[in-house]
Amino acid sequence: MTRPSHFLAVACALVASSAGLQAGSVRLEGKSLAVELDDSFPRVIRYSLKADGSSIGGQAEASGSVAVNGKVEPCTVKFTKRTAASADYQLGFASLGIDVVLRVSVEVDAVDIRVADVSGRGAAKLMTLGFPGSCLLAVASTEAGAEFGAVSASGYANSKEILGPLAGLPADGKDSTGNHVFLSNGKVAAGIATNHLRDVNRVGWKISANGADKAATAWMPVWQVRELENEPLPQPFAKIILTGDINGDGSANWQDACLVHRKIMPKPLGAELVKAGVADQIAMDFAS
Repeated sequence: MTRPSHFLAVACALVASSAGLQAGSVRLEGKSLAVELDDSFPRVIRYSLKADGSSIGGQAEASGSVAVNGKVEPCTVKFTKRTAASADYQLGFASLGIDVVLRVSVEVDAVDIRVADVSGRGAAKLMTLGFPGSCLLAVASTEAGAEFGAVSASGYANSKEILGPLAGLPADGKDSTGNHVFLSNGKVAAGIATNHLRDVNRVGWKISANGADKAATAWMPVWQVRELENEPLPQPFAKIILTGDINGDGSANWQDACLVHRKIMPKPLGAELVKAGVADQIAMDFAS
């Protein structure tokens, strides 16, 4: 499905970031973070640091589409605020007999969004969940200090890195997927950590242009609930990392987001054993 341009949505998000809550939205608050959610469709409108009120954009307008197993399906949505820091979107797919609970929780350094529960009344199995046209983070070149960083690496011959001020980066308007993505606006640095099985599909991003202005958006490409029908995977999640300047260089950028990402990212099985193997710590000359 073609992903619509997010440039107008980003511009709207930037305007909204300095105003009060949008109509039909709900605020969740944790100890250090706050988020504004749409109460009619799964989306985060904006994220804020409570210490100084600085914010970064989510998605200004709901896409309205939910895909089950790669196909957009009719969906009903019920929103429930569980606590001051958490809420549920209950998604109902009557034609498939499938119900899904998408839970949003504000944590210390991140906003956790996960498939918390799946139930079925028929033969259909939920393999993947997707939100075509939706994004989790957005930043525009019109914001002072707007920067973007992303990496996609699946081997020496298939690796690329994009990093720098957003205004100077190429904007082809194409969807890309990869391992890591970070957006920042000088005040807030953000990224996405997921537990998707495949590294190069953990995050998605796009840089679009409207004249001289550019916008970058980032999302989770797919929520993988199962690979085999009879073997559900651990709850798929996306953790949206949010931080201010924590390394003391005067600006919140990808480096700050990486410091937080390193603490909370899902650790691969056996990661704690890597330091015990000599060969594991030697970079090969063809991929160093």
